[in-house]
Amino acid sequence: SIFSNFKEVLNDIILINGYWTSFFFLIMLFFSLFKFKKQLSIFYVGLGLILILLSITSGFKYARYYLPLLIFVVLIVSFSIKEMGNIKKSKILIYIISVFTIGFNFLKTTSCLNLMSSKDTRIISAEYIDKEIKEGNRIVFLKSPWIFEVCPVNFFKYNIIIIENEEELINIPENSYLVIGEFQYFLTKGSRKKNEENIIEKMRNYGFFLVKKFEKKAFFYPNDRTIHDLIYFCPQIFLFYKNERSF
Repeated sequence: SIFSNFKEVLNDIILINGYWTSFFFLIMLFFSLFKFKKQLSIFYVGLGLILILLSITSGFKYARYYLPLLIFVVLIVSFSIKEMGNIKKSKILIYIISVFTIGFNFLKTTSCLNLMSSKDTRIISAEYIDKEIKEGNRIVFLKSPWIFEVCPVNFFKYNIIIIENEEELINIPENSYLVIGEFQYFLTKGSRKKNEENIIEKMRNYGFFLVKKFEKKAFFYPNDRTIHDLIYFCPQIFLFYKNERSF
């Protein structure tokens, strides 16, 4: 229903922005409505239309679908801060809260930029495999639209096997390696930790045990509950191994 979709949209907004930033905007929104001015009408209409469009469309919504909201959010918050600044009693308080909120988001953004400017997990895992796994070993990949989010491997150095279905893993010979990226399972939103536990448990059922996990975490950034496209730059990569002791 539209109501349940709207509730899901609000949950996504909180998941993307965090509780503090979302609460800050809510305060600014109520204040701007209290100090209503005609020239703000277009901002409320724009905000409302986008929320309605997001609510009447079905299916999972990536974080990027919410970007148009930012235009109206920034304008409404700017107006509220300006108006609050004219009230002597609230001037210092609102400036402190605003600086804190902007500072928090600045640190979150800086943390992401730091991750994006350094080697990501795909390169780190590729270097590890090239250095630690001997030439000629068998390395298995699961065929998936998201296979590009796993590490690149030298086809001339290793015996590469790509299987169509996960169930085929049971037939993979012993002494084989398996590489899986979290994006092959984490397709919408939720807990990355639970997704990780699910992957490890599934692979254990096929006789593969975790050798190494490659991950990079950002400070001031959601490292567990998040939305699919917010972790493009730092996906987890899992390296498994299957031998006679696995059973």
